[in-house]
Parts: sequence; structure tokens; C-alpha cells
Amino acid sequence: MYRSCNALSSKYMTTFSDFPPPKEYTPFMSQKTIIEYLTNYAETFDLKKYITFNTNVITIEKNEEEEGKDRYWKVILEKEDCPKVDEYFDYVMVCIGMFNKPKTPEYPGLDSFDGIKIHGNQYRDATPFINKRVIVVGGAFTAGDISCDISRVSDEVYLSMRHGTYVIPRVVNGHPYDLQILKRSTFRKTVSKFEAFAEYFYKNRIPDYKEIGLQNTQPFIGNCSVMVNDDIQDHIYQGRLEPVNNIQEFKGNDVVLTDGTVLKDIDAVIFATGYQYGIPIVDKSLIYGNADYAQLYKYVFPVTSMNPDRIAMIGIMEYLSTTWPAWEMQARWACKVFTGKIPLPTKEDMIKDIEKNPKYIGTAAQYVVALPYLDDIAEFIGVKPNFWKLLISDPKLAYAFEYGPMFPYFYRLQGPNAWSGARDAIMNAKDNLTYGTRRYRANIKN
Repeated sequence: MYRSCNALSSKYMTTFSDFPPPKEYTPFMSQKTIIEYLTNYAETFDLKKYITFNTNVITIEKNEEEEGKDRYWKVILEKEDCPKVDEYFDYVMVCIGMFNKPKTPEYPGLDSFDGIKIHGNQYRDATPFINKRVIVVGGAFTAGDISCDISRVSDEVYLSMRHGTYVIPRVVNGHPYDLQILKRSTFRKTVSKFEAFAEYFYKNRIPDYKEIGLQNTQPFIGNCSVMVNDDIQDHIYQGRLEPVNNIQEFKGNDVVLTDGTVLKDIDAVIFATGYQYGIPIVDKSLIYGNADYAQLYKYVFPVTSMNPDRIAMIGIMEYLSTTWPAWEMQARWACKVFTGKIPLPTKEDMIKDIEKNPKYIGTAAQYVVALPYLDDIAEFIGVKPNFWKLLISDPKLAYAFEYGPMFPYFYRLQGPNAWSGARDAIMNAKDNLTYGTRRYRANIKN
């Protein structure tokens, strides 16, 4: 994680459902506070004793050996004090996510370029790029962050894009954008109404993208060239950053663009070009079987396994929202399945469900819409609130549920592992959101 990184979603959407961030945190957490939050979570729930640090998982495979024959899975590990060791487990959660295999485009002549060449996941800070001429390739979140970060110290920064981008600021009309978008009422809009609603956000600060060279040739819906960024417009206007067309080829350290422009004497290229979909620590057949798309029930349980209730894939999807609530919901479901408290449907029914849902094909992934997916799994677990029951028992909470932000705490109001602090976390979120930014001058009167 690069040092200048800040969360793309606000703090109460970047959280576990039974552990709100302290109100002292600013609305969008920094790299430092995210690490602090995760550390506090692990310490509060005494998780460190269950974690083996400095260990790489090489592969996971079905156990067919005499040793550990009572365990279903063999996991081959690489530890500090031992180059290779086999361990055996009854159940496995694969939680490495999708972003583990960087995708770098190929260009004619790239081998002739002798400057710095890195992928965005290797970037840590702008120090190596002081007074350099840099091209950042990409049109999404990381490309925006890195190009703005480097432009403060570099000689020149070019942002090379194929299609342009859409830019959503973190704060729109004084409120975090995600708390305005991620509501149940939003997901009931028709496609045309949602497009108009989305336009309100991505045109909030940039009414005309052509004026700053970021115009996107693709529609917003289903587009992967979107960034949450507060600085890019200013950096372009200040001459720190220049958007340019896609790269056609490299000629040594000169870069030729598709419009014929030649950028001379480039010192560094950073590829913020995403990741290939893949789970390298398990055999491809476990995910795909004989199909060309992933055979994962609800994007979690591989139906190709003889025992799909013994392995769960956590975070193996593109999710149209902040991802933390989805990861946690998947993990809660997997725990209930592993312990036998919630059975999976028959394999035939799971396959039918896979067929009717968006599919991962090859190395590409379809996006999963946030609310229907969360509610779907919450119903399996028994933690989805019922609006009509809430309306009778707690009208204020019912209104917050139906018309307010989709805080993950809603899924701790009832059912297994309910949390007594969930209601307060929901009702106090608005006041606590900006406590960290206003507290220093709270006693100053106008």
C-alpha cells in the first residue's frame, strides 16, 4: 500500500459490522489509520494467536496422502525456518482476493526502454520519481492516485488512457459520496434513472471532461475506467499533470502515442493497469471445472469440488460498492456452512443459480451489485432486517434502514451473532462521521 493512499469509501462503509472505527478517525481513513483499525480489530477479538505470520501458501489441494488422512485438504506452505512444509486441514477459506496477479500490457519496443518500469502494486512513494519525466498508464483509481502523487515532485507526468475516465470526488455537496449512493432507494431506480443519478456525482466537479482531456469514450454503466479522486482536475489545471492518448510503441526512451505524439526522454513508466483474474494457489479446475467461467455458487463455493461445503472463496468478485461488508458477509456464511449450521443447496440447484447470474469468463469478471448480493446472503444466515417489523418496533430505525446509507451494522441487528451496539452505531454514524475533523475547533463560537 502506497504511503499517500486514502480509503476510497468513507469510514463507516470501510468497516466490519460489529467494530465501528473510532469517531476520532477522519471521514476517509488514511493508510496509517486503516492499519491501526485492523490491528485494533485483531487485538480486540484476540485473533493474533490464530495467525501464522511470515508464511506463504504455495498451493492448496485435496489430500490424498496417508499422512493427515483424516483431513480433507493439504496445504503446502513456505515458512521462514522451513522452505516447504505440508499441513492438513478440514476446511479452507481462500481469502487472497482477485488482485494478486498484476496485468501489464505489451507494447512494441517496450524492451528497448531502459528507464524505471513498475506495476502500480509496486509503488510506495514518489521519492524515486523526483525531477523525472513519468508516464502513468491507466484510467482508474490507482492511476489517478499515483499520477497526482508523483506530479507534486516530478518534472513532467503524463496520464495515458485508452478511453478516458470518470471522476467521482470523495465529498459531494458536503457529504461523502458513498453515503449518498449506497442506499436501498438507489438500487430501486431504473437503469436510465440510475445513469442520471450517477451523472450528478461524476459531473459534480468536472461538468465538461473535454476541458481537461479526460473525456471517456465509453458509457458510465459497466465502465472500469472510473476513479475516486479529489485532486486530478486541479493538477491538470496547474500544469502538473497532462492526460494523453494510449501508447502505441516505445522507441528507446521515447514513447509514441496513438495520435502520433512523441514524448521524448521518458524516465519511468508505471502501469496502473489492473490485475488478471486468477487464484494461483488452487488448481484452475477447482474454479472452472470444464467450463470457461467460474463455477462458484454465489461467488463463494466451488461446485466442482466433491465437497463444496469444505472450501470457500472469499472476495473473489468485483463488487459495485465498498468491499469490506461483502467479504465479511461471505466469511460469516462460510463459517455457518463449515460448522453445519447452514446447509448448502443441492449441487444441481447451485449450478442453476450460477447459470442465471453474471459470470467470470476467462480472466475477466462481471460486477456484482451490492445490495441484492448482501441481502441474498444475509437471508441465508438469518440476519437480514425486515422493514415492516422494524417499522412497528422502531420507526426511526426503519426509516434509516430504508432511506439511509447501507451501513454494515444493519446486519447485526438480529439473528446469529447479533451485536447490541448495532442500533447506536447506525443512529450515531452521521454525528460521529465528522467528529475527527471538527473536534479541534468545537469550542470556538461563531
